[in-house]
Amino acid sequence: MVENTKETAVESTTPETIDVHLTADQASMIEEILNNYTYGYRSDHDVDCKREIVKKDKIGTYPYPAKAPDPSIKKPVYDWINDKWNDKSEDGINKLFENVNTLVADNKEKDNQIQDLQKAILESNKSNTMLGMQFNAFGQQVTGILKQVQEAVNDLKPQKDNETPEKAEETETKPTDGNGDAK
Repeated sequence: MVENTKETAVESTTPETIDVHLTADQASMIEEILNNYTYGYRSDHDVDCKREIVKKDKIGTYPYPAKAPDPSIKKPVYDWINDKWNDKSEDGINKLFENVNTLVADNKEKDNQIQDLQKAILESNKSNTMLGMQFNAFGQQVTGILKQVQEAVNDLKPQKDNETPEKAEETETKPTDGNGDAK
């Protein structure tokens, strides 16, 4: 036998509004609370994280951080030095240790890279020094050769300073008669 079930909507019998009778002092006090107070999250050396009603001007000052903790954090505690919420749960601490280990490994790698760069710079400096010494030796050789060339050129010059090389050639190549005239 098959039963037919029919769902029916149940209407709420509670009213959506509530009539409250307040005195003027009570209304003023409620208005002041609504204008000047809000929820904040306290985090200090006594309390890791506790939601409290505080004056609005206290939010963002110790012990009430400006931002609420991320809902994904299991046991929030505020790090006032780094201005952030941390997870005090075992998972959060394990993640923190992983981050520390990663930073340590990265630092070791960077230290090795720095040492390699320092070695390369030292080798480069040695090479530059050797090149400088070789360049100086080459310069001295070139200077010596130029000095020898200058001496050889000076040896080829005619004995008389006022005689030009063309006149020297004319006197050497042209035969003369007995009177000193060219033939």
